[in-house]
Amino acid sequence: MTGTEVARSRGICELSKGGNQAIETRRIPLFQKDDGVPGLVQPGMLVEVRDEQATWRGLCLATDISAEGVGASRVWQTLRIERHYPGGS
Repeated sequence: MTGTEVARSRGICELSKGGNQAIETRRIPLFQKDDGVPGLVQPGMLVEVRDEQATWRGLCLATDISAEGVGASRVWQTLRIERHYPGGS
């Protein structure tokens, strides 16, 4: 696979197969302050999550944007991510 769209389609196909899965929620900053923040994550994007227990990849199903503070000084995005666990089929 050499094209981005081809690779993305293949990734979505693989993640869409059945098996042990869950919908995970993660809240991250919208605006990048360092290299660890990806910026805006849109539905349909494949994401990599680096938890304390493991690093895993999933499909972003939804993004909710919220702001807090005077003048919306902090903007957050809450991601709903479809996660597949190893060993499922």
